[in-house]
Amino acid sequence: MDHQLECGCIELIRIIQPTDEERRNPKYVPRLEINSEAKKIISEKFQSPISILVYVGNTGVGKSKLASLTAGVLQREKYNQSLSPFLSGPDPKGVTHGVWMWREPLKDPNKSNKKGSILLLDCEGMGTLDQKTTANLYLFCMLISTAFAVVLRPARVERQQGERLQNALQGFANMKTPYVLPNLWLVPVELPHLMKNNKIISSNEWINEVLSVTECNNTLSTNENKLLETQYNYIRQMLPNINVANVSYLPICFRDDSQLADDIFTQLREASSECFYTSLSDVIRQLLKSGGKRLPGSYSNLLYVRPAELAHLMGDLIDIINADTSPNPDELIGKYLLERFEQEIVKKKIAEFQGNLLSTTKSYLKKNLRKRETETQMNDNNIILSNERNHLTKQYITEITKLAEEKIYGPHSILLTLELFKRSLDHVRKAMDEYQDPELLIEKIRSNFSTNDQNDQEKKQKILSDDTEQRLEKITERINREDLINASISGSELQVDLEQCSECGRTGGIVSIIHSKEVCSSKRNGNYYRYNDQEDVMVCDALNPTYDSGSLGLNGTGVNIAVVDGRINQAMRFSGSSSYFYAYDVYSGKSFSVSLWINPSSIATCTVVQTSYGLYNYACHNLLGFYSTTGSTMQILVQGYY
Repeated sequence: MDHQLECGCIELIRIIQPTDEERRNPKYVPRLEINSEAKKIISEKFQSPISILVYVGNTGVGKSKLASLTAGVLQREKYNQSLSPFLSGPDPKGVTHGVWMWREPLKDPNKSNKKGSILLLDCEGMGTLDQKTTANLYLFCMLISTAFAVVLRPARVERQQGERLQNALQGFANMKTPYVLPNLWLVPVELPHLMKNNKIISSNEWINEVLSVTECNNTLSTNENKLLETQYNYIRQMLPNINVANVSYLPICFRDDSQLADDIFTQLREASSECFYTSLSDVIRQLLKSGGKRLPGSYSNLLYVRPAELAHLMGDLIDIINADTSPNPDELIGKYLLERFEQEIVKKKIAEFQGNLLSTTKSYLKKNLRKRETETQMNDNNIILSNERNHLTKQYITEITKLAEEKIYGPHSILLTLELFKRSLDHVRKAMDEYQDPELLIEKIRSNFSTNDQNDQEKKQKILSDDTEQRLEKITERINREDLINASISGSELQVDLEQCSECGRTGGIVSIIHSKEVCSSKRNGNYYRYNDQEDVMVCDALNPTYDSGSLGLNGTGVNIAVVDGRINQAMRFSGSSSYFYAYDVYSGKSFSVSLWINPSSIATCTVVQTSYGLYNYACHNLLGFYSTTGSTMQILVQGYY
């Protein structure tokens, strides 16, 4: 598409045309492809909260034209005329193919502050695509949109459109994740008033009329009417809250598609377009009422998806859709929610647990351990401190679970019962158990009493006390840092003086900055920074291995990860020594074989250090690791199947 560089729009999703053989295969899954350049634009230029408006509908109803006019209304000033509108025009095969997006972030004209962006999408007109491709495009648009707007001309949901909506909604039927259904808007164009029998009616009355069958007013057979009624009932059952926003008549200057290349911004604001401009502005205001896009499946109204997060979610969602005839993104959504849970709740609470346990231990020892203990006293003290550890562990696990309900998942969410969340809590318990600073403090104090030199004891006690205070201060700094980072990411233009990114040197924690690959040595895109506990530095989201991690996400750290062509090499992660690693979701549903080389050395110095076979969940793994006596890994091989 040579015109992409000149257009105000850019292709987001492309439909990969099947071969003749694939068309004849009943098991063939239509394939979609996401444009990496569009993902970069979302990651780099957009700001959370992001409202995502998607126009869908039948071929030829004027979706693309309405999308271009929507962009014109949302522009706050006259934009560069090289930014051409969405392609539109009379073509029986349609003009828009796949899903296109406006490449510039748009702003809500009704908001005085600058926070947030509007992402405008134009979906291919339905009627020229096969049923499965249509359902997949609709499923994608429904999952990522804040307003799924079905453009109607004439002002009715006819049988084919009802069938397409039903097919797309059936993709949600087997999903267990709550809070994923779209906000459906019916948008009849060139309909200044909602009418019935020449009388203005309410929105609810109009929707009831449009989504009900009146046999005396149509030419369908009895069976066709029953089928249409079934479709309507299914749509209303799945989406109990359906809205309508009608658009007035198009001005004469916009009826000819060739004139859309002219100055839309100025023409919309001329006196001859005043009625239409007011009508479309009101429609946009209604479509934006639902606010910014939340992470799919999230309970909290404030758990907004972040730009880089949205871009990667789109890519991962396309992977899920391409992988199965009946795609179910439950696990994918669960992984994104779990990432937020671990970032925004777990990290801070583990730090609080550590600070509380160390502080409690210090206070107890200061009061009860002033001299060498008898064996009985030692056992009693060990039991008391062990009980305190168990008590705090239980207390913080309870708090973490409660916060997960309140801030992420919602009460009684099915996601809280899934193995993914349970494993995360197990990791939290393990992290708490592995925190041994209080026990080391006890050992050092007891060791001090092994000498009879009072001055030496006091000197060592002072050193231990100062060291413990420094540890507590560092924990407090970690807690405060997490608060500042989360506040700066979600706050309104809040800028916090945080540590710099170790890679590109920019200050972290600011959601509104533009972070492009030209200014970061990672040569990847992102727009916020987060603290990396393992490395004790700020890292940008483009360097965070949680992103670009394959369809099922990555459980890893920021080191020892091979990056190939901008992607982490099939989600491989080292654990412990450099001779052992895990492979996650290498190729879902298929056999796989992976060879990874790191710092090859002489074969003569290499020995086999580990071979293993295991069945974990639904994945079978065979692992063979070579390790060099000079200290560098030669080769790691993995084979298996899902």
